[in-house]
Order: sequence, then structure tokens, then C-alpha cells
Amino acid sequence: MDTEFLPIANIERGTSRTFDTLPRVNVADMAKKSLDASHRGKAVYTNKLFYKFYRLVAKLLPHSLVMKMAKT
Repeated sequence: MDTEFLPIANIERGTSRTFDTLPRVNVADMAKKSLDASHRGKAVYTNKLFYKFYRLVAKLLPHSLVMKMAKT
């Protein structure tokens, strides 16, 4: 998600292979969908199929392995 955090953390496009390969999420769209989900009683909302898959994998695999995958 493109937020004001990335420039503060010196993570601009082209400087992080990880951030450059991840699917981008529109901030306004994510906020709207999250609020819609909360009104339907959902405590957690995950946008995009990639992140839904990652969230499932993170639940199934050991935490130490997920952290190693996230560093790559």
C-alpha cells in the first residue's frame, strides 16, 4: 500500500525488490472496503487474492519460516 510511511522509511519505488514486486493496494479503496467489512461484523479484512493467500500461508506455516520468507 502506498502510504506516507514508505518515503519516511526510505522505501521508494526501485529501492526495494520486495516492495516493488508486491501488488499495490489503493489506500482509499482499502479504507472503504475495510469499513464496509467492519459494518458487516468482520474484524479483519484482507484485500487482493495475493494477500489473502499470504495470510492463509502465514497461519499454516511456522512463524520462523514466514519471517524468513518475508525477508527475501
